[in-house]
Amino acid sequence: MRSYSLILATFGIFAMLFFGGCSTIRICKEEKLMVEVQNSGWYLLNFIPLGSGDPHKPNSTSCNLFRNTVTLDNNIDMLNYAMHQEGAVGVRHLTTYTNDEYVFIVLLKRHSMHTSAELVTPELAKEVPNILRVDSRTIRDAKQEEEEKIEEELKALEEASKPPKKPRQSPKPSTKNLNKIKLLEF
Repeated sequence: MRSYSLILATFGIFAMLFFGGCSTIRICKEEKLMVEVQNSGWYLLNFIPLGSGDPHKPNSTSCNLFRNTVTLDNNIDMLNYAMHQEGAVGVRHLTTYTNDEYVFIVLLKRHSMHTSAELVTPELAKEVPNILRVDSRTIRDAKQEEEEKIEEELKALEEASKPPKKPRQSPKPSTKNLNKIKLLEF
């Protein structure tokens, strides 16, 4: 029994040291100023984070152990960092996708999130009318607006599917109130 514990501990240390997460920012300055941000991490049993990339230190060997930093917010923050480093004022053609790789069936999973965009320089911003000023709040606000719109549509569908309500009959007025009304008429 003791040897199994030792093997498991060794495997865990090996996984954390060699399979630690990675966060990178790559910038291509050929025809267009393109940036790709990637953040990845390793997970045990598909949901326990072992190690993931440090979004505050991209392109370095640092990683966060036992924390999940593979999120859209962190990728957008790294994109903002690249924008400010290059002097860009916005982005266009923003895309994001995730990729999962499994090792030992479901024992280990490598989860990666990629975000890419074309950076818009101040010179290009004069020519391009519709650029996106990117930050985490912009994307969160757009998601929240979309969720609110879906909720409103669901409420409207529920209201439409309900049977019509019967008209309420007003209660019979008491004679006490009628006397007051007659007095007011004179």
